[in-house]
Amino acid sequence: MTMAAPARTRSAPGKLSKEDVQKIVSTVRVLASEFKAVKSGMIEQYIEIFYPLIGRKVFGDKYFLAMAYLICHKMKMAGLGDNEYGTIAESMRLASVSEGDSSVSFNSTQSPTKDADAEYLLTSYGVQFNDIKRRVIIPIHCGGMA
Repeated sequence: MTMAAPARTRSAPGKLSKEDVQKIVSTVRVLASEFKAVKSGMIEQYIEIFYPLIGRKVFGDKYFLAMAYLICHKMKMAGLGDNEYGTIAESMRLASVSEGDSSVSFNSTQSPTKDADAEYLLTSYGVQFNDIKRRVIIPIHCGGMA
């Protein structure tokens, strides 16, 4: 007769504890005062959606900071926060406007064929997230091409 293994009290691998979620929410509050009017429940929903995109082991001690920057970036892209000077859609995606003979050009950094991380260049939070990511993830260069 074999004994059953003791039940695990830890959360499932990859799941965030309430303490982890609160740490990310408080880091968002410190980094981005523009989101002070955004309710904690909304930030927690963003965390729930996007936490699978960041490996805790990969980011190590920078995990909570990276999560906070990613959440701030995604909220800014969604038009949340202080939009006193316009939303991302109104400002950063539009590169130039002319009136005589009508000319409009758009920021082309979102082209998927250029760079998978181009979206992150649209907010200061995304740039910070990319910076952390590049510090913890070493790119692989194959065939001597760099």
